[in-house]
Amino acid sequence: YYVNNPTDPTAIRFKLQFEQISGNRGEVANVLRNVESIRPLTGEHIVILVDGYRYLAQGPTDQTVDKQSWEKVEHWARQLVEQSPEMTAARIWLADAMLALGKDEEVKEMLSTLREQYPNSADVEVLLGRLYTQRQQFDQAREVLESAIDSDPENMQARLLLARALAGLSMADDALEQVNYVLDKEPKNVGAHAL
Repeated sequence: YYVNNPTDPTAIRFKLQFEQISGNRGEVANVLRNVESIRPLTGEHIVILVDGYRYLAQGPTDQTVDKQSWEKVEHWARQLVEQSPEMTAARIWLADAMLALGKDEEVKEMLSTLREQYPNSADVEVLLGRLYTQRQQFDQAREVLESAIDSDPENMQARLLLARALAGLSMADDALEQVNYVLDKEPKNVGAHAL
């Protein structure tokens, strides 16, 4: 289907999903390069680019990071924010990429604004929690991550970040409780095993 329709967003998504499931990162990168050359590039194409580069940026395991792919995520998410300023997901993807690239101050400003606009967004709270955890501001991280978990109790990313924040506050038993919760729900969660 993709071979006959290389510019069709549905065909591109199917192709990328197949390659991601197969673990063929090289082919994912090739498809994304092809998408970048499509003219005109629609919002759907840009979402595909953000999703695809996020997949590549996270590396083959949770422990590896691809800086060049995060830069692509930032570039395309920024394009998406300009094209569709009301799209909250695009702002979250942009903040996530900037955070991965160490642009903490810019992210803090952006997330503060988003938090005011969307006070009950678990995604915003998780990113803010990650920022606070990276800065070793564990009390603030704990506060926003507990709020994220209150909104979305099954948010495993929030629970693992909360575990790190709690460990930073020397609350080992509470941190372990969060890790065990994640492992009970997702026994193969690499992040939980890494803690």
